[in-house]
Amino acid sequence: MKLTIQKVKFAEVKRNEELISKSKMGYLILVCFKRNEDIDLTKVCIKVLNLKLFENWKKNIKEVDGDIMILSQFTLYGKIKGTKPSFHESEEYEIAKNKFYELINIFKNIYSKEKVFSGVFGEYLEINTCLTGPCTINLEFN
Repeated sequence: MKLTIQKVKFAEVKRNEELISKSKMGYLILVCFKRNEDIDLTKVCIKVLNLKLFENWKKNIKEVDGDIMILSQFTLYGKIKGTKPSFHESEEYEIAKNKFYELINIFKNIYSKEKVFSGVFGEYLEINTCLTGPCTINLEFN
């Protein structure tokens, strides 16, 4: 499983120009599941919630009362061979979809239902955000 975590001032997600989700200051998290992996998603959520990425690396997302926007991005496991990307390492659609929504529910349960937002799995989305820092952290769990 790969995560790309970006500190943001806000994140807005649209589908066909219709706003479907909006978060305030916090994280924009892009997530991709690897084919046939068995990951403890609760441990992943706890790790992310405890990362000290705010106020000179002294505070975590909970301590700054930040929002979390979670988006699926199967391209994180993309490999380039020649000029075309291959996504064979990314998890199958239905399995990844189930894991994605399970991850969101775990974040909501151990952090806050009012602070966790998401896009729509498997849809073409338009993302508008304002990065801060910039601070981008890539995590991989095996």
